[in-house]
Amino acid sequence: MTGKKSAIPTNPSNVQLRIPADGKTRPFSKEPS
Repeated sequence: MTGKKSAIPTNPSNVQLRIPADGKTRPFSKEPS
């Protein structure tokens, strides 16, 4: 969860993999925005 901010904007593929992994879709969508 430490590199989630770096993984999201860098690799959009990791976003989909991390969303179901952590079960948090709302916070992940608001962070990159």
